[in-house]
Amino acid sequence: HGRPKGEPGSLAEVNTIIGSVGTVLCVLHDFRVGSAVYLRRSWFLYEVFIAAKQGIGIDAALLGPSRDALKQMTMSEIDKSVVVDWQQARATISPDKQEIDEFIGAGHDEFNEIVHQALVIALGKVS
Repeated sequence: HGRPKGEPGSLAEVNTIIGSVGTVLCVLHDFRVGSAVYLRRSWFLYEVFIAAKQGIGIDAALLGPSRDALKQMTMSEIDKSVVVDWQQARATISPDKQEIDEFIGAGHDEFNEIVHQALVIALGKVS
């Protein structure tokens, strides 16, 4: 079941670290359906979820063409472009995915919605 509590990289340690920072910065190459590699990574989604649940600020930084595309989009278009699906997310180390799965439990829909809304708000602040 992943790493022991308190060991570097454990959920408990990640939760503590996120809780101690003022803002979580999400650096995205792209955020749109089909192109958003980060939205398919378990740890990225988990970190955004924990920040949102703890009321930690979440900012987004975009690279290159996706930043230009974002500037042309309405909030409604951003909302439709950001797709979060925890069940499709992957982790390099499979026990990490299992550990986060156990933490989330049966609440995948709630998890997806919280992360989705947090990312849409963060993307809406990008100037």
